[in-house]
Amino acid sequence: MSAASRREFLATLAAATVGAAALGCHRKASGGTVNVRLGVCALRISLPIFVAKERGRFEAHGLSIELQSYPTAQPMIDDLLLGRLDAAGFAAYPIVFASAKSLKSVDDAPVLAASIVEDREHRLSYALARKGAGISFPKGLKGKRVGILPTVAYQKWLAAILRKAGLAEGDVTVTPTAPPMQARALADGAIDVLFTNDPMATAILAEGGAEIVDDGPPCAAWLRDPFPFGAFALGGGFARARRAEAEQLVAAIDDAIDLIRKDPAAAKRAMETYVRPTERAFVGKYPDARFFRSSELDAAAVAVEVEREHQLGIFAGEANVKSWAETPR
Repeated sequence: MSAASRREFLATLAAATVGAAALGCHRKASGGTVNVRLGVCALRISLPIFVAKERGRFEAHGLSIELQSYPTAQPMIDDLLLGRLDAAGFAAYPIVFASAKSLKSVDDAPVLAASIVEDREHRLSYALARKGAGISFPKGLKGKRVGILPTVAYQKWLAAILRKAGLAEGDVTVTPTAPPMQARALADGAIDVLFTNDPMATAILAEGGAEIVDDGPPCAAWLRDPFPFGAFALGGGFARARRAEAEQLVAAIDDAIDLIRKDPAAAKRAMETYVRPTERAFVGKYPDARFFRSSELDAAAVAVEVEREHQLGIFAGEANVKSWAETPR
């Protein structure tokens, strides 16, 4: 990694750590609006949060948001379950389920409201390789080094895709690779293939040295189409004890999803200030995303997702999660 890339990576992690440590207790903000501690990962799957912030939807619903940014969803969900955040999003389902297994009480279970899916027309996951490498994903991965976004989701998804393709996990060398390090790792040959998402993927492609080597969005092509990717999550205590604020928050996210559906291009521009400076020029090139409102993620849909993850070997045991429809009113 170059010195500049290393400095940017360390700065990103430092900002996330300081932001998480600075989370305070719930309090009233000036003007009587309510402060909600909201975590967001700086990835394209979090688009509704960026849109809600930039378009004033939180304020429109009487909320003042303390936005805490994370480079990936794993530490964000950990903070949510530790009570350091009131809500967080968006996060891949394996991350939420795996983290929620550690909860001692089902009353603390995170509440899922709103979701994002990948299908053939709405790419979220990518498999990239250097141009001319002649590698195909996933059947050509035997003996290759695969860099992945450093979360349990990409680890589990890759393992499931390998099984579907007739490969074993031991057939490849898996290297968790932090977002700021991915472009350099691929360009320098530290990894042969990169399994990741935006904003890194589009920025890498725009630089011209890499190409897509999958036969369609990997998760949708190999696991399920449409593929339930992740969800917006509220802390269980927040959803129960502060129902009015939780309803306001969910309404703001639903508003943002409506805006995304109405004008995807304008919605993507709302993300520009939330990604790293080196990625801002490529925001308009992101594929359109497919989100579902809170009313479209009911208890039955969550149960189906739990069973699907069991079948794929991604998640085992009880799922300490609830849908927004299940929380008391």
